[in-house]
Amino acid sequence: ICESLPKIETSTLESDQKEARKKVYEALKKSKETYKDSFAFNTLIASCMEALNALNLQNDQNIWSEGYYILTNILEPIIPHVSYEISDRLFGLKNLKEIDIDQDALKSDTLTMAVTINGKKRAEIQMQSMATKEEILECAKSECAKWIEGKEIIKEIVVPKKLVNIVIK
Repeated sequence: ICESLPKIETSTLESDQKEARKKVYEALKKSKETYKDSFAFNTLIASCMEALNALNLQNDQNIWSEGYYILTNILEPIIPHVSYEISDRLFGLKNLKEIDIDQDALKSDTLTMAVTINGKKRAEIQMQSMATKEEILECAKSECAKWIEGKEIIKEIVVPKKLVNIVIK
């Protein structure tokens, strides 16, 4: 029985483990919004499914424990009998209380940016969140080489953390 959330050092985690924690805490954040404001339970359940799928892609036992600890807490008002049984067996019902959001878990090392050629989306690229404009443009050009090959590049626009637009003639 796990009585509390495991202590996880985020700096030592691999990318799939970080992604799993991020999805779990996004679900927790979504639950707080759902129960307080929107009552959009379908999107909350979808968020929990995303978290479970991300948990399945990694194999760290502490992250699994943390994920179940939080997800059973989130789902308790929706599926109380199932959540109670899981909480009782795994956590001694210690997880059925307010859980704080770990802001470090919500941070991401990488980001996905859309690449458009003349305003039409042609690709998506994964970049480090601290990548320079030059690195982003280089990656975008290599990803969209078949569309810009033999064309004159008129303008290159980088909207930080969102998209790259290359205007060609």
